[in-house]
Amino acid sequence: MRPVPTPVRNDESAASPGASALPTPEAANAAVMNQPLYVAAAKIYPRAVHGWFAAWRWALVWATQLVFYGGPWLRWNERQAVLFDIAQRKFYIFGLVFWPQDVIYLTILLVISALSLFLFTAVAGRLWCGYACPQTVYTEIFLWIERRIEGDRNQRIRLDRGDLGAKKFALKAAKHAVWIALALWTGFTFVGYFTPIRPLGGDVLSLEAGPWATFWILFYGFATYGNAGWMREQVCKYMCPYARFQSAMFDRDTLIITYDGARGEPRGGRARGRDKGSLGDCVDCGICVQVCPTGIDIREGLQYECIGCAACIDGCDQVMDKMGYPRGLIRYSTQHALDNKLGSRAMWRLAEGDPLEVLAPQNHFELSLVPPQSLLVAGGIGITPLLGMALGLASRDADFSLCHAARSRDELVYTQSLAGRLGPRLRSFVSAEGERIHFDSLIAGLHPQGQLLLCGPLPMLDAARAAWSRAGRPAHLLRFETFGTGGTLAAQAFWVRLPRHGIEVVVPPERSLLDVLEEHGVEVLSDCRRGECGLCALEVIELHGSLDHRDVFLSDAQKREGRRLCCCVSRVVGEGVVLDRVIVDKNARIANGVRLVNDAGVTNADGNGWYIRDGIIVVPKGAIVTEGVTT
Repeated sequence: MRPVPTPVRNDESAASPGASALPTPEAANAAVMNQPLYVAAAKIYPRAVHGWFAAWRWALVWATQLVFYGGPWLRWNERQAVLFDIAQRKFYIFGLVFWPQDVIYLTILLVISALSLFLFTAVAGRLWCGYACPQTVYTEIFLWIERRIEGDRNQRIRLDRGDLGAKKFALKAAKHAVWIALALWTGFTFVGYFTPIRPLGGDVLSLEAGPWATFWILFYGFATYGNAGWMREQVCKYMCPYARFQSAMFDRDTLIITYDGARGEPRGGRARGRDKGSLGDCVDCGICVQVCPTGIDIREGLQYECIGCAACIDGCDQVMDKMGYPRGLIRYSTQHALDNKLGSRAMWRLAEGDPLEVLAPQNHFELSLVPPQSLLVAGGIGITPLLGMALGLASRDADFSLCHAARSRDELVYTQSLAGRLGPRLRSFVSAEGERIHFDSLIAGLHPQGQLLLCGPLPMLDAARAAWSRAGRPAHLLRFETFGTGGTLAAQAFWVRLPRHGIEVVVPPERSLLDVLEEHGVEVLSDCRRGECGLCALEVIELHGSLDHRDVFLSDAQKREGRRLCCCVSRVVGEGVVLDRVIVDKNARIANGVRLVNDAGVTNADGNGWYIRDGIIVVPKGAIVTEGVTT
């Protein structure tokens, strides 16, 4: 929004030497009364532009106007092919005849058109506004007439600023005469869809047209003349409601016209062929503003005045071509793609030596160096994340041991390379040779404050958790990453009903319950999506079958109770299940290695645990979050 001018003070209210700095009530009232309610809009002189998108706009101008102006003149079996005869209550569309009782077809057509408009807007932005809207089409035609008579942008500006003379009067009169003629022809054509156009033409030429036909020709002609010739962008900015509610249909993946600020800034002028130095690609020429029919600067970000006509793209591409820079400084893209530097064009423009920004890797299974001793246990390919941990601990000469279990010796990958570097700290267990990991004895030999890090299948993890619990070890010193959440039973389809949301869905065997719920618009708090964090646990209200718990979050007792279901991995064997809101166990980890604690520093010491209701984390009174948890 443009700022409102500063209120003008009356002379008698101006501060004088020795006067109080506080205005009197009269002066304050005068200042309020003198504040303008509206800002006078400056006339916009769009500059002519040529390019790919301009060609598409003119192609649609020709297509829509050929249909509009030519439709009433088509004949079909000795009658007008397209005629909406309201007086006779018949609509003729080529070989079809619609009666009043067929209004259902009109209703369906309008509903489909509205929904299609909303769909196209959500996916591709304001395509209708930029290319096919009658206001855009007729404004384009009227601007073309204006340029042909008065000249391009700079010539029109000079003409309007000059004194009124014979030349200026002649040019203005010729322009408005052509405008009025086109507007009246448009009004005549519009009425020709409701009154047979050939007899109507004869009546108009003989000045015998009826009062209603004359009124609607003049009314529609005046509307065309006023909207396309005078108000132009004001219609889009202030009169059209579509510009106001379009933002409700936009998201970060909607295709919009964007300015690549990371590439263009800092902007600044420079001579063609000169090294741009520290400047961006934007030469600050202002062409993108000059060609815009609504007069906005797209470099300031997306604004509701932008109709998506892409004139700024064509204008900027022409400048980039002249400067020898790549096209696309202003382009169709999405906010998500722009923020993350995505896009096929950017990929193909990469050349050897170009700098790339690489984000740090994400690690949800971290090694802590605080515990005095570490026990690393890997099952099969679970050696992958533990390999780096073992080498890191070995380089620090830390107290640790690595146990690697597999079905056969062929699956003991990295054994030969690790044996020479770890020595006796590496132990292998092959189940085909009768060797098993006994977690009770391993944990018994671990330092009381030592940590166990495990990556393996669910049975191995269950055995480790049970032994860790029997030994009375602190839960936070057991860290794990699991794989193979295949469950104990074969996956099958089942139905899920959520009364709170009023929906019932079917979960196929190849998809998770979490994916299906998200697809149907149910927002479920989740993180790991592997059955480890417990954030996606749902309350079971009614069960028709049995639960196939595939998570590692719920305890054995909780799984036997059957009151909760981690919807990211767990399933139902049978008919289906009725679920309620998202909840979290009182002792749940909200993030890896982070617990929710009260002000005494003890997790849920009073039994009043943290939980999630309708997607909101509910915090007990007086509780605090430690260890860097952010919301």
